[in-house]
Amino acid sequence: MNLSLSRRQRSQGWRHQLADERSLERRRTWAEICRQFDCQGCWVALRDCRYDARTGQAVEGVLVDFDEDLGSLCDRVRDAHAGCAILYCG
Repeated sequence: MNLSLSRRQRSQGWRHQLADERSLERRRTWAEICRQFDCQGCWVALRDCRYDARTGQAVEGVLVDFDEDLGSLCDRVRDAHAGCAILYCG
């Protein structure tokens, strides 16, 4: 991976590179998503979430997309993935 690319460029490349892989369909914990993909400092879209009963926070789900720009992320997932949880990985 070219380290000079912005995180947004890397996230877009990630989507295109892995779009056909079945591994994307795997449920992941929130901690795993933040570690495994370069999501630190990005907004993350998750579908099929499981929520913590006490806090109401999403604790696991299927990673759909991520981006540093919330508006761009929402534009991309709005139609194709309605009902996603959007979280910030800070």
